[in-house]
Amino acid sequence: MSGKGERTLGLVGGLGPNATVYYYNGLIAAHKAQGRVARMLIAHADVDHGRPLAEAGKLDELARYLNSFIDSMAAGGAEMTAIVAVTPHICTVQLLPLLKIPLVDMVATVADEIRARGLQRIALFGTRSTVASRMFGRLSAEVVMPRPDEIEFINNAYLDVVYDRSTPEGIDRLRELACTLIRRDGAESRHDDAEHRDGIDERRVNADEHAVFNARRVNTDEPAVSDERRPAVAVRHRLPAARLRSRHGA
Repeated sequence: MSGKGERTLGLVGGLGPNATVYYYNGLIAAHKAQGRVARMLIAHADVDHGRPLAEAGKLDELARYLNSFIDSMAAGGAEMTAIVAVTPHICTVQLLPLLKIPLVDMVATVADEIRARGLQRIALFGTRSTVASRMFGRLSAEVVMPRPDEIEFINNAYLDVVYDRSTPEGIDRLRELACTLIRRDGAESRHDDAEHRDGIDERRVNADEHAVFNARRVNTDEPAVSDERRPAVAVRHRLPAARLRSRHGA
């Protein structure tokens, strides 16, 4: 195996740490499956600094914070960058003009997959900023909106996972809520009892919760709207090719 010809990825990690590990492992596996060696740099951004900026709507400040890490990785040889969480993409408009290297746009990747699968009505799990904004208004499908108390619960449960304080009871409540969104609000689902014990594929985006939900193989663990490998594979596909965003356009 050789890394010759591979483009170097700069991964903005830490938002949160579990997602960083998930992407790192996934990228290595995706490259290895193709007989390649991944080339990447990882910068650790502080979730306790970035998250409050997103929640307060300080998008210019958040963009500058993220770009400080991207600039450093670009100076170290990174040729493109990706951010290992959905919520920071709330400042994509503010971030793009600052970038010296292209960004792998996670939200665009999710939107592409939703269109490819022909989904019309979906539900999201993630932070308050992501869920309440329907992923920043960038999805073409109709997004089921949980009730205000449910959004608050989802947000708090997400943060419990980020900070390694989740409980089995909390995870079970998330599963129950996912089922509620399907049955009560019509979020689309598929049934595959041979693969998944509970036979439910709740449509949600969140890499941080992957390890927790994966324990019982219920598909609420799936980031985006596909199998658990998709985010890393999506980035891997974009290393030599397109679907990048930069200050010069997509």
